[in-house]
Parts: sequence; C-alpha cells; structure tokens
Amino acid sequence: MALSIFTNASSMSANNALNKANSLLTTSMQRLGTGKRINTSADDAAGLQIASRLQSQVSGMSVAKRNISDATAMLQTAEGGFGELNNIMDRMKDLATQSANATNTQQDHDAMQSEFKELNGELNNIMSNTSFGGEKLMSAAASGSAEVKAVAAVPAKLDASGNIVTPAKPAVLGVAAKDATAGGKLVDANGMNFQIGDSTGETLNVNISDSLAGPDGLQGMITALAKLDLSVAKGGTPASGTGASSVAAVKGDFAATAQDAMTKLSAAMEKVTTIRSKLGANINRLGHTAANLSTMQDNTNQALGNIRDVDYSTEASNMSRQQMLSQTSMAMLKQSNNMSQMVMGLMQQ
Repeated sequence: MALSIFTNASSMSANNALNKANSLLTTSMQRLGTGKRINTSADDAAGLQIASRLQSQVSGMSVAKRNISDATAMLQTAEGGFGELNNIMDRMKDLATQSANATNTQQDHDAMQSEFKELNGELNNIMSNTSFGGEKLMSAAASGSAEVKAVAAVPAKLDASGNIVTPAKPAVLGVAAKDATAGGKLVDANGMNFQIGDSTGETLNVNISDSLAGPDGLQGMITALAKLDLSVAKGGTPASGTGASSVAAVKGDFAATAQDAMTKLSAAMEKVTTIRSKLGANINRLGHTAANLSTMQDNTNQALGNIRDVDYSTEASNMSRQQMLSQTSMAMLKQSNNMSQMVMGLMQQ
C-alpha cells in the first residue's frame, strides 16, 4: 500500500467499520430498550405491515370479547326476569288449582284472588321494568290504544225463604284504563344484533319478538290473566234458586273460572319456557364464541410477538459483538492515523 498524505485508505476503512459498528450497536441498544424488534419502518418494512394488520385484529378481538360479555350479561338479565315470571306463574297456577276445589268458601276465594291479583301485578312489573343499562328489555311496543274495563258491583241478598235476590241492574262504579308500555329491546321485530367479532359478518341476531308481542305473545297472555278473578263465579250471574241448590251452582262456576285460569297459565308458562330456551341457547353460543375468540386472540398475539418482539438473548449477543467491533475499529483507526507520521520520518532521513 502506497504511503500518501491526502489519502489514507487504512484510516478510511477503519472509520467505516467504526461507523457501521456504532450504528448496529445503537440499533441493538434501541431494541433492547423498547423490547421491540421493529421500531421504525426501516427495521423491517414487510414485517411492519404484517405486524400492523395483526395488531389491528388483536385490538378488534379485544373489543369483540367485551361486546360478548355485555351481550351475555344482557341476555342473562332477561333470562333471569323470565325465570322469575315462571316462578310467579307456578304459584298462580297453584292458587287456581286450589280455587277449583269445592271445599272453598267465598272468603277462601277472596283470599286466593287477593294473592292472585298481586302476583299478576308483579308479572306486569317485571315485563315493564326489567332493564339493562337503562334500556327496557321486555315491555311491548305502544300501540296507541288502551284497555278499558268496567268495574261493576252486583249486590246480592237472601230473602226470608233463603233465595238469592238479584237486582235488575248492577251499579257501575267506574272504569279502569291501562295504556301499553313503551317498546323494549326484545320486542323489536328485527331482533337485537350483537357484534361478536372484528369483521362485519361476525354478528349474532337474537329475535324473540314473536313470542313476546301481540295477542298470542307472552304480553297478551299476561294481559288476559289480569282479567281473571278467582273470587267471582264464571258468568258473573248469581243463582236464583233456594239456598242449598244456589250454593252448589255457584261453586261449580268457581271451578270453571279456576280451570280457565289453569289453562291460560299453562299456556303462558309454556311460552315463558320457550323464550328461556331461546335465550339460554344464545347465551351458550356466546360462551363458545368467547372461548374461540380467546384462542384466536392468543394465537394472533403469538404470531404478532414473533414478528414484533425482540429476542433478548440474540440481541444481547449482537450488542456485545458490536461493542467489541466498535472498540477494535477505534483502535485500528488510531493505528492507521499514525501511518501519516511515517511520511515525515522519510522526509527527515
């Protein structure tokens, strides 16, 4: 190699090696400091694109899992409400069954009707007020019409012969009107759509509106139950015979009223069971969806980590190697810079 003052090839080579070692050392230290293999697009352009897509999927899956948790909680709230409806109807059917027995007195029927009425009021309360996040779930959509029921008093008394005397006209005490309640989420004809994945096609539709709304739905059945009165004989017309035969006739009508209540309650309980079955099936489905989503998220996270995360053992070895190369390059740069002094030595000779 020729000796030259203007061009020192050894010094330039050592300087390039030093710069390269320092650059790689800086990269290794940055990776070890952040824990990421890709900190800028220059580190791995293709890997950055793949990692960004995987990160978006992982984030979407996390939101979908929260959606599933919220959906499950909502459906469990509704199912719990329907479960309580079922318990109340069980008790109401027991009362109707007891009322059908001929051993009951009028006071017995009155007591059973009092409990029957309060239980029916709680049925309506659950249907109207069961909510999730401030939104009603079960109440039927308002139709703008009202249910009007006349309330009449029919006084009856026995004459001296023991016959029941019926007045010509009953006295009308008043009318009771009841408007339909505002519509709930489960009554929506389109059902409820839950986003259970990170893509547009991953949705779950829960629709039980047919079982809830309309005269044949649960709401209509509960409305019909409100019209039953276990304390009044079916037909509402007192008997006109003598005491003993009159009482027998009235008790027969009580049995018919109670049996009508039993039939309607059985149908309503069957409707509740159908609704609970649908809700339970969807709750179970959401559980499996959440489990599958967790597995997908774990695997996607692992793939993301393989691309994005730094391997500390490998990177620590790289850093040590670059530190040694930087030190040796600096030493060789010092030695190459001394070669220019050899020219001065030749000139002195």
